[in-house]
Amino acid sequence: AEVYFAVNGLVRDPEDVAALVVGAARDLAAQNVRYVELTVTPFSHVVAMGMPVRAVTEALNERLSIAGDDAQEAA
Repeated sequence: AEVYFAVNGLVRDPEDVAALVVGAARDLAAQNVRYVELTVTPFSHVVAMGMPVRAVTEALNERLSIAGDDAQEAA
């Protein structure tokens, strides 16, 4: 639990959440993973850090679109 909270403390804005998702997508693509179900739970960031939910979901949607485009180009 200590590590989880320590890492959460480094995620300070919606762009940080989105960057983690894109990083995971790129790492998986580099390993030729073609399908993944990735769960993102921004609840602790919204509650603890005061991030606006809408800003988090918009950042995720934007970055996931970019990651999807990257995956299509790599295929």
